[in-house]
Amino acid sequence: GTSLHDVLKNFNGLLIKGKNPKEKEILELLDKYWVRFGYSNKKYEEQMKKRGREYLINYLESNLYNFQKPPVLLEQPFVFSLDSCRVRGKIDRVDLAPNGIEIIDYKTSDFLNKDLPTDREMKKNLQLSIYALAALEPTQEIFGKKPEEITLSLYFFDLGRKVSTTRTQKELEEARKEIVKIKREIEVSDFECNKNYFCANCEYKMFCEVSA
Repeated sequence: GTSLHDVLKNFNGLLIKGKNPKEKEILELLDKYWVRFGYSNKKYEEQMKKRGREYLINYLESNLYNFQKPPVLLEQPFVFSLDSCRVRGKIDRVDLAPNGIEIIDYKTSDFLNKDLPTDREMKKNLQLSIYALAALEPTQEIFGKKPEEITLSLYFFDLGRKVSTTRTQKELEEARKEIVKIKREIEVSDFECNKNYFCANCEYKMFCEVSA
């Protein structure tokens, strides 16, 4: 995931500079930014790199690649205040759209044997709601938008598919309430282990009875 994000950041950066890179350039960027750590063995690494090449070639065939209309923002950091806390993050990509802007988040999870998110699931995606809230703030020239001027999209590399949604003002108000609720739950939590499957990779599992 890190490798592909770095590749597309630099590849789209060439588009913004007015260049017209093709397959050769994007695969060279994969070689340059390939992260070699985190693989169990060399064979598995090569399998993942081969898959990465396939993902990038599929990307070039998708409607996300248009050298005449490059993205306007890449890896854009954001911060906004909400109920005495500051919400920070980074948006993979922002494009201009007919009705305003489109915020695009890249997904490298394996969806080959899964269904794409439903409309309901996209509507309930808090990450996308946070991006929309960030785009309401006039921190960038193209931000400071109204909810109806913001399109929110997920691009799934393994399928070469993009799924989009929107938010209403009411839905964003609900998202604000949910964020505040999560904040307050964190403030009062005793962080007792919930014995989730994520515990297997927890940095503090040595202090927990679940690791026994």
